[in-house]
Amino acid sequence: MLRRLLTPRWLSFLVLSLAAAAGMVRLGMWQLGRGEARHSLQNYSYAVEWVLFAAFTVFCFVKLLRDEGHEPEEDDRRATVVVPPPPAQPQPEDDELAAYNAYLARLNAEHS
Repeated sequence: MLRRLLTPRWLSFLVLSLAAAAGMVRLGMWQLGRGEARHSLQNYSYAVEWVLFAAFTVFCFVKLLRDEGHEPEEDDRRATVVVPPPPAQPQPEDDELAAYNAYLARLNAEHS
């Protein structure tokens, strides 16, 4: 896990996540100071929200880092798409339609 963390991509994600989390904690402290100055329940709740946002940022970074190294489940790798057979073609009603269908079949055979 540590080796993956030292790539430029993950180092930039780490720096960005830590800077965002630190900024959110700072905003929470600012809201807490406003709440103490004004005795406002709304500012106290904003302070708690900012800390929760910061914790969620760190949680998401750790989750992404752990998920990056895991191989997909065997069932996921063997997942196949079941394609139903094409519906039965109706009989052509006229010679022009039959000629067009034969032309398309010939093009398909040449292209395959």
